[in-house]
Amino acid sequence: MKRAALTCTFLVICSVFSAADRILTVQAGLGTSPLSSGGLLPQIRPAFGKLPLSFIPNRGQIDGPASFYVQGKDKTIYFSPEGVSFVLGADAPDGRWAVKLEFIGSNPGVRPAGRDETGAVVSYFRGPADGWKTGLPLYSRIVYANLWPGIDLVFSGAADALKYEFVVLPGADPSLVRLAYRGASEVRVGETGGLIVATPAGSFEDGAPSAYQNRPDGRDDVPLAFDLAGGEVGFKVGEYDRSRTLVLDPVIIVYCGYIGGPGLDHISGIAADPAGNVYVTGFTASAGDFPAAAGPDPAWNGGTFDAFVAKVDPTGSALLYCGYIGGAGDDYAYGLALDAAGSAYIAGYTSSTEATFPAAVGPGLVHRGGFDAFVAKINPAGTALEYCGYIGGTGQDYGRGIAVDAWNRAYVAGSTLSGEGTFPVKQGPVLTYGGGRDAFIARVSVDGRTLEYCGYVGGGGEDAGLAVAVDPEGRAYLAGHTNSSESSSPAFPAFY
Repeated sequence: MKRAALTCTFLVICSVFSAADRILTVQAGLGTSPLSSGGLLPQIRPAFGKLPLSFIPNRGQIDGPASFYVQGKDKTIYFSPEGVSFVLGADAPDGRWAVKLEFIGSNPGVRPAGRDETGAVVSYFRGPADGWKTGLPLYSRIVYANLWPGIDLVFSGAADALKYEFVVLPGADPSLVRLAYRGASEVRVGETGGLIVATPAGSFEDGAPSAYQNRPDGRDDVPLAFDLAGGEVGFKVGEYDRSRTLVLDPVIIVYCGYIGGPGLDHISGIAADPAGNVYVTGFTASAGDFPAAAGPDPAWNGGTFDAFVAKVDPTGSALLYCGYIGGAGDDYAYGLALDAAGSAYIAGYTSSTEATFPAAVGPGLVHRGGFDAFVAKINPAGTALEYCGYIGGTGQDYGRGIAVDAWNRAYVAGSTLSGEGTFPVKQGPVLTYGGGRDAFIARVSVDGRTLEYCGYVGGGGEDAGLAVAVDPEGRAYLAGHTNSSESSSPAFPAFY
């Protein structure tokens, strides 16, 4: 396997960018590549995300009416009472270009105000000492309060992304929100509901907007679409409770951040629970400075790679747990599934023997040789393994996909080079090894101690199971690839 000297896995939830996102690249000193990741919260753990975008107050260090600005190496955004200006740098195709987002029909005299100081300061030492601007506080949010009657406009950002939302207080009229892009050669609504803004320096697109109303136990989504008329942009809002605050959110980036250390880190499985927590699994070569916290195992175990599992909170601002699963050999996790209680189930493969691998309860407690597939269940807190065991024979066995049914039985899919003499076949679907590499599927009991069934799916060629799903009645569906011909594979009944 080829290994990079330094890389870092990243997790992105959604990839639709607003006009502001697409124009802003990064803060000064953080790089110059086009924006490809971001987040919404003003503060993200350094172990997970990147430095938050900060708003700099203008105390006379720059000319013009801007009250705040965000400065990148080749792009700058200025926030003034009249609107927001995006200035593209000299690397644009036709040189510098500016687009101004104006607030149509807004209350005159509203100025943006800084909120939530980050604790950092910036100083400008230019010219004589009496002209220096020192100790300027940085802010993680700026607010245009009551920009339209009962409507606030809030800008925030983190990890190189800019987010804005309109907070419509009870009784206020969201149809008052009208925007205009001055300096754009064309503004139109695309086929998917996004807003496409074209300029001589290039085009960018604001994704289809969303709206919601918070409630104590969650939130209610509200239908929302762009309303383009006469060159001005507003919103068409569906039915909602006018006695509650409504949030119009044109930016659909939820968050983006890193999970990794100094070595190669790879995410290969992801799942989300009803509360919006996100679970990821994969493998890592980061033996130190990996953000292991809570478990299931906070300590590196050796070898080149350890498997890992992590849980990210709904806001993307924190790792609720993150830990290793591994032994002294090489350990890889590929599949991840969740049950209703929030337990995470992992499928992968390992060369670690039971002397160092955390095999406990089952389904298999003895390493049979080479790589064995494994399955593990992590408790909802992420602090312990409820079970962890092997599925394999004396050949090479690889666990790749996993699913969980309503009874909390785990279904593991993968591939194997082990014959029926050593592979733990039981009940089926096929008990005879087909040769080459066979796909396999196995069902693990609720307590993890035994395999309720385990069998091959394959022919005389190379067959691999990569993904599995299960229906409400407990029927498993296996997907993978094969080069076995119909003369040797169990192609029955088949659509092709």
